[in-house]
Amino acid sequence: MKKVVIESPLSGDFARNLRYARLCALDCINRGEAPYASHLLMTQFLDDRNPEHRKLGMEAGFAWGEAADLVVVYRDLGISAGMKLGIDRAEASGKPFAFRRLPADLLARLDDGPPAQTPGMGGRPVVVVCASCGGLAYSSPCDACAQGASPDDSGGATC
Repeated sequence: MKKVVIESPLSGDFARNLRYARLCALDCINRGEAPYASHLLMTQFLDDRNPEHRKLGMEAGFAWGEAADLVVVYRDLGISAGMKLGIDRAEASGKPFAFRRLPADLLARLDDGPPAQTPGMGGRPVVVVCASCGGLAYSSPCDACAQGASPDDSGGATC
């Protein structure tokens, strides 16, 4: 599996951008890649609104990024200042990077999905594991299992 670092916006509409980053990670998984989005992890214990915390989180993400095979820049929502730093860092180190947009079916879920979890606010995740089939979904059971579908013979989800 190719290890990829995800660059996507976070500041601004924080909750929407978290949902977007999760969809970007799902897109990577769907492509057979192993995604890493430091902004999804670091905001679990650092406050992105605090400039010192933001800098620490970005530096930690850049350190992990050194082990990546590719930096993937998702640009449906534009290129933020933080993303530009990631691009510049990749260019300076010779790390390959690619620009992407979410497939239409995933992008359509951005504003239709449940609210993103934000620090200190509870909430529920955008993507969960379906308790019935084990597939990734927006609810458990997933829509397919709720309609009577069952896992296929390979153990994968029909949804």
